[in-house]
Amino acid sequence: MKFQRIKGIALISFLAAYFTLFFYVPRAEAAPTIRKVPNKYPTIQAAVNAAKPGDTILVAAGTYYEHVFVDKAVRLIGQNRSTTIIDGSGTGNPITISADNVIVSGFTIRNSGESPNSGVFLYSSGDCFIQNNNVTLNFYGIRVDSSSNIVVTDNILIYNKWGIFLWQSSDSTVRDNFLMYSEIGIYLYGSSGSTVKDNEASHISPYAIFVVSSTENTVNDNDLAYNRRGIYLLASTNNTVYDNKVTYNYEFGIVLWHSKLNSISDNNVTYNRYGITFYESSNNTIYDNHVAYNQIGVYLWRCDNTTIGYNNITFNGFGTYLYGSFNTTVEGNYFVRNSPYGIVIIDSSDNFIYHNNFISNESQVYSVTSISTWDKRYPFGGNYWSDYSGTDNYKGPDQNLPGGDGIGDSPYNIDATNLDRYPLMGPWKKIT
Repeated sequence: MKFQRIKGIALISFLAAYFTLFFYVPRAEAAPTIRKVPNKYPTIQAAVNAAKPGDTILVAAGTYYEHVFVDKAVRLIGQNRSTTIIDGSGTGNPITISADNVIVSGFTIRNSGESPNSGVFLYSSGDCFIQNNNVTLNFYGIRVDSSSNIVVTDNILIYNKWGIFLWQSSDSTVRDNFLMYSEIGIYLYGSSGSTVKDNEASHISPYAIFVVSSTENTVNDNDLAYNRRGIYLLASTNNTVYDNKVTYNYEFGIVLWHSKLNSISDNNVTYNRYGITFYESSNNTIYDNHVAYNQIGVYLWRCDNTTIGYNNITFNGFGTYLYGSFNTTVEGNYFVRNSPYGIVIIDSSDNFIYHNNFISNESQVYSVTSISTWDKRYPFGGNYWSDYSGTDNYKGPDQNLPGGDGIGDSPYNIDATNLDRYPLMGPWKKIT
């Protein structure tokens, strides 16, 4: 009898497990909810508090005097970026985000407190979008701290102390923003792997784009005009700056200071006081830029191992100016109609200057206490000088064999200690 009872209990347990396994229907996840302010919730914060991850909070036009704290993955969407206003009343952060996968779009965000407060403040966040907002009258417009994969795009930032600030953040994108009337437009500090592109900044002083102690970032296709300084890299390494339009900045176009291993290429740098300037920097490159109508086109001050290659350096006061700089390679550039000088070299030595075209500069070269190498030996030749009056009847390393070779038979004398031994008879052309 006892054995039969045990068999019955075992059978009941087996059947319970069978039906549980084969007929269990998992509980459906709740669909994301749209929460409306002020129709359903009187404040934005009330809607955020009630929201579940994945919810959308739609905010109707109006002015909301709040300090919204977002700690979950929600979409915060304003009805209209001009008429849906979050106002911090001069204290704190109008919006603070400490969560991943947050979207903030369609607001005017204004009146934060003083430093360290921001219009939008993100910290320890990832994969967030701040887009299509007007951000104004804040200390920091948008500040991103210790975060990654943040996208800041299509925002208008005007009359903030600083516009967009990435602090020790990585792999983020700042693009298609418009910035005016700030002390700093876009600032990267201790940040890496980020992209700053397609932004427009004007009337920013002192820095439109400021990159400090940062590495492996890309700054490209920005339009920077009528600022004090366009793009400024300080103590930064392995950054790439290309395809920017940097014009009418009343002090500097592009600057590197105490920086190394950066690439400056394919930029349009015109009508600045100084075009491209490197201070106490090393192992950087300046390639394929259009540098024109600046007081000084390219200026190196106490730099070493710099390459200046294949640039159009035209109609500047000083085309290129080297002071106290060493091991500079100047190759394949056009120096055209700079006045007073195509290139100035002062207290600089061990520089290599060849395959450049010096055309109709008021004076081609001014060199003081400097010794440079002005050719790449035979048969590669030196530079083209529009005022060279020599002939080409001979060839060979000593130019004493009958027959021309495209190299002048006599050197081009620069000064008592510098000469181009193999001046080119026609403009040098880059081999592609």
